[in-house]
Amino acid sequence: SWAVTTDRRNRVIVGGSLGGEGRFDARAFMVGRLNAAGRAQTWFGEDGVAIARFGKRAVVQPRQVYIDSRGRIVVAGTVAGTSIGYGLAFARFLSGRR
Repeated sequence: SWAVTTDRRNRVIVGGSLGGEGRFDARAFMVGRLNAAGRAQTWFGEDGVAIARFGKRAVVQPRQVYIDSRGRIVVAGTVAGTSIGYGLAFARFLSGRR
């Protein structure tokens, strides 16, 4: 599941999760940021991607990504898991100073 938005400087922010194992998996929200020219901003997160993990048994579904009034990236969605049931999930990422 994926969500996309732009900020005041026309940078593209993509939020999502991927199935599978490793760095990108269904237990985490991931956010990637591209500049207005479409190039990954490698200083953001790790090589342009920031990750918020929710636990070994969690399965997250990002539904929306937006920029708050302070320029921070917020991803909202759902989380499910055997011990936690089903609920809302939020992750806020700092935008950096660039």
